[in-house]
Amino acid sequence: MNRYMRIAIAQALTSASLLALLPTASQAQSLSLSAAPAQTLIGQDVEFTIQRPANSGTCGVEIDYGDGTTRTFKLEGDKPATKDTHAYAKAGNYKVTVSGKIIAKGIFDITLHCSGADSSVQMSVSETATSIAQVQTQATTQA
Repeated sequence: MNRYMRIAIAQALTSASLLALLPTASQAQSLSLSAAPAQTLIGQDVEFTIQRPANSGTCGVEIDYGDGTTRTFKLEGDKPATKDTHAYAKAGNYKVTVSGKIIAKGIFDITLHCSGADSSVQMSVSETATSIAQVQTQATTQA
């Protein structure tokens, strides 16, 4: 086998391998994000849950906590949810968003992004418990 044939075979195998990694329409994942609690105090952990349909295949996501901090996760195909905690250093309102993210750790270790629309939640971080009670009272009054 000459050098050109070996290169052609290697390219064909690489292309076929990469095509096998692409998600099909049946593998499309819709992401959802939830936070508990949705209102918290500075420095207290908030538990975020990222969910998608079970057995959706392995894919990557990035969560943006809205305060300049991001984190990337590899969601395994057999786990429909993953959890993470985050604590905020400053009071304020934050939009937390999860979206698909390609994760590459070298040429042969690539995780494709989770497809589907981004999902977001709003976080309210207060300095004191009194501030949280005031926010809850305002929300009830406006409803």
